[in-house]
Parts: sequence; structure tokens; C-alpha cells
Amino acid sequence: MSKSKISNKTFIIISAIICIIIAALFSHFASSSPDGLEKVAEKLSFEQRAGEAVVKSAMPDYIVPQIQNEKVSASIAGALGTIITFVLAFGAAFFLRKKK
Repeated sequence: MSKSKISNKTFIIISAIICIIIAALFSHFASSSPDGLEKVAEKLSFEQRAGEAVVKSAMPDYIVPQIQNEKVSASIAGALGTIITFVLAFGAAFFLRKKK
């Protein structure tokens, strides 16, 4: 019996692709209810005191503003968010790894 073993690189690439597909397919099923911070702000009646955002979001409300179809926009935003997260995580791991 031969054991089939895949490399770490192959495993990471396959895992990333699966995560991107899941994010793209299921992101439009996310709740339209406000997130935790928005909910507390509404409950305690201080949401109107919030100022302008210091930094404008590239994907406000988890959509890509340039795309009119809401489901497609949410799917693309989910996939892009997943890709950005993977890049940041691997970038951090690369710079923080122990030197041999």
C-alpha cells in the first residue's frame, strides 16, 4: 500500500481555493441584520453621534459598490476578503518565521 502524500504548498493552495469558493458561494446568505457594534449603537441610541469614517472602506457593507447585482457583488466581496486575509496571514507568517 502506498501512501499518497501532498506537499504543504499544495495543501495550502487547495485549502485557499476551497475557502475562496465557499466565501463566494455563501457570502450572499449572510444576515442583513446589523453587526454587534451597530446593534449596540442602536440599542443605546448613540449611532447618530458617530462621525465620518476615518478611512473609507473599499467594500462598505460587504459589497463591491461598482457592481450593481447585489448577490454577485456580495460574492465578489466575500472572495476578495478571503484572498486579502490569506495574503495578510501568509505575509505575517513569512516575516515572523524563525530564521534557520
